[in-house]
Amino acid sequence: MTKKFTPNVTVTPSMARQWLDRNAENNRRPKKSRIPAMARDMAMGHWNSDTGELIKFDVNGTLIDGQNRLHAVILANVPIQFDIMEGLPTSVMPVLDTGAPRSAGDVMTVAGATDRMRSAAIVRWSIMWDAKIYTGAGSALRPTHSEIIDRYRADSGAYNAAATRATDCQNRGLGVGAPAGVAFYLFYRLSQEDAHAFFDQYVSGANLPGLSPVLALRNKMTRRRQDRLTRPEQLGYFIRAWNGWRLSKPMAHLLLVNDSKLTDDNFPQPK
Repeated sequence: MTKKFTPNVTVTPSMARQWLDRNAENNRRPKKSRIPAMARDMAMGHWNSDTGELIKFDVNGTLIDGQNRLHAVILANVPIQFDIMEGLPTSVMPVLDTGAPRSAGDVMTVAGATDRMRSAAIVRWSIMWDAKIYTGAGSALRPTHSEIIDRYRADSGAYNAAATRATDCQNRGLGVGAPAGVAFYLFYRLSQEDAHAFFDQYVSGANLPGLSPVLALRNKMTRRRQDRLTRPEQLGYFIRAWNGWRLSKPMAHLLLVNDSKLTDDNFPQPK
């Protein structure tokens, strides 16, 4: 099917229901906070149909963009004119950003991530890490949705495992999800076996010797709120513990940098 553009189609509530029946199964969730506001504009005659936004269908006739506007038509119970585009490639769905803006979590849902929000945070930070923005912040670099989904799809197994491990840590009060997930992902790239072994010990806490780097990390993370550790600092401590663990180095305490602020220039690197 070739692409077909049809302007000024009057969409009735009945038509909107029929089109929503063709909604993509992996489409983002309806933005319930936005739909009533759009419906009020439609009912009051304030809806502007000339914004250039389209109701979009892919080559299979599946609705891939416009569900929030169609829900609003049903709620307002009035016909509204929309421009329609049919025959779009299925590959464009993850990068669509019309109507209610798509979050990175929405994009990860389309990509099939097992934990959309946590995976998005881990992927975003890992992209910045590879650009030497180790703190994951304070830079003009903002990974796009396309970059996030491409990176995730290139290594989805590792990212899904990282999200699962991050959830394990957070559920046990052993750190915030994103730093733990990024740490696992970085370690996994060095050694899958060691990454799982390190996190097994960290999460369980069983039979750890007194000077174990893993125990030192657990102690540090259980005090993270009192110590007001930032997310970059938490990641830094994960890396310090990992490096000590890999070298079988006894560690009673973990240190980041001496008498200076943690930056991209002095950030610890996993080995």
